Amino acid sequence: MKNKQDFYSPKIEILDQKIAQIKTRLNNLVIIRVTLFLAAFATLYFFYDSNKSLAWIGFVGLIGGFLFLVRKFESLKSERDFYKLLKQINQTEIEALNGSFENLANGKEFEDPLHPFASDFDLFGDRSVFQFLNRSFLPAAKALMAHNLKHENLNTKSIVASQEAVEELSNQVDFRQKLHALNFLKEDSENNNHFLINWAKTPILSVKNKFTTIAIWLFPAIAFTTLLAQLLDFISISLAIYFYVLPLVVVGYFLKNINQQHGVLGKAELAVNSLEKVLVEIEQKSFQSNYLKHLQEKVSQPQKASAAINELKTVTKYFDQRSNLIVGILLNVFFLWDIRLAFRFEKWKKQHAGSLENWMEVVAEMEYLSGLANFKFNYPNSKFPNFSEKEEIVAEELGHPLILKDRINNNFEIKSEKHMVILTGANMAGKSTFLRSLGVNLILGMMGAPVIAQKLSFKPTKIFSGMRTADSLQENASYFFAELKRLSTIVKQLEKGEKPFVILDEILKGTNSKDKEEGSIKLIKRLLNLNAGGIIATHDLGLCNLEKDFPNHITNMAFETEIKDNELHFDYKIKKGVCQTMNASFLMEKMGITSSLS
Repeated sequence: MKNKQDFYSPKIEILDQKIAQIKTRLNNLVIIRVTLFLAAFATLYFFYDSNKSLAWIGFVGLIGGFLFLVRKFESLKSERDFYKLLKQINQTEIEALNGSFENLANGKEFEDPLHPFASDFDLFGDRSVFQFLNRSFLPAAKALMAHNLKHENLNTKSIVASQEAVEELSNQVDFRQKLHALNFLKEDSENNNHFLINWAKTPILSVKNKFTTIAIWLFPAIAFTTLLAQLLDFISISLAIYFYVLPLVVVGYFLKNINQQHGVLGKAELAVNSLEKVLVEIEQKSFQSNYLKHLQEKVSQPQKASAAINELKTVTKYFDQRSNLIVGILLNVFFLWDIRLAFRFEKWKKQHAGSLENWMEVVAEMEYLSGLANFKFNYPNSKFPNFSEKEEIVAEELGHPLILKDRINNNFEIKSEKHMVILTGANMAGKSTFLRSLGVNLILGMMGAPVIAQKLSFKPTKIFSGMRTADSLQENASYFFAELKRLSTIVKQLEKGEKPFVILDEILKGTNSKDKEEGSIKLIKRLLNLNAGGIIATHDLGLCNLEKDFPNHITNMAFETEIKDNELHFDYKIKKGVCQTMNASFLMEKMGITSSLS
């Protein structure tokens, strides 16, 4: 399918039809519910005097039907809301394909100005790589995306495993969208998940001992015996009350511990419900890639996680029944209800609490991988990179993923150890964009994601960039000093034996031209002495003379500008050699800044 909008648009139309059908059913249910409710009281009114039994039977039956339809109404509402969310997911994809990312999380909370490359490559914030890739609703999945954007994976085996998982998920659109929709929790979803994890980690406030183990059988037996004796007039009501109050005293003694165990789960009910549904989807799916099978085994062996979560929900639901004071008293008098359920809570926690966080991590990772798979599906011309044992980067038709229209791709090749590319070019010719294209694709490749290239082969490597160094008012640091600190960090990494691929844009901007050129030459020589590899974009053509001194270790490349008919023309294609045309003076005159001086 050439245009992925042609895929998403029909899905929206189908969802619109389903939503409309459910809306009609909901309207009909409202009418029927009102009719049943009115009919129930009408039955009592008209038949009570003539036939009380029939009146009450009719009343109870009609109210039962009314309550059944109330539950059915809520179920249909949930189904409608689910379809609405799926519709929004598909609409968001169409918007993203058209370059609009406003409805997607931008990951701004993960920004780190001190990170070796995150700020330079627009990884977070509006119109960022995070916003382009992420489709997760779960906070843990977003955090995983941010972590993997900021931390290079140097393990080729694990990268390839992720590639296989992303490739498989890319064609599982319905599964991925259902996963995202089910993970769509309310505003307090993050707190709900924290409540759940904290509850699992909190030591058990046990109510189980020899006394309570006997009490859950003894006191109900006493209560039922007392009730039978009272009905047979063997004992008086005043004496029976003592036997009824006794189990309430026992429950009251342990009530604080019981409430603490149950209270947290009440707050996390929404997270528990969502978790169960997502786990069912993951457990039931048939996967082919080893990594997805591995994730699935984590939630299905030795017991299905969804079944365990359902058991927890059941205990919580039974606990909720005591919220009605009268029902709670009766249940505790005749069954020691709270203590019995506390036993079940304790048993569940001992068996499964240690696995709960692992299950949630699997769900988060599956949603994170689904985001990368969505990228692969939306841009089928993207490719998975190959990984080389050599210290090199070979790229064909490499482009920036955030440039959706009129993107110009480039070929590039460099040894990533003791080899520097000096990249020259006029203003706006494409130097910085190319640096970011290279950096972003290397990062995507190490995440197991596809890249925008016909071919990309490289050895996984650490990356360190210097493109947007900023001054700091808080630290009273000038722009120049801030840049020196960043360059110092790169040198220290190299001195420790690390081998980051260095990407620099116009270094030493904060000093005069001669000092800048001399300092830049010394830096490049120092980097080569430390066996560094990388690319440096600059306007200082004097740096290009280094190719003569280090022909095996330095390569000059350039972006050219052409002036035709008093207009600038850019082809944005990288070429070997040194830039021959600069455009600052031309642009100043063209914009009327210096024309009056001519």
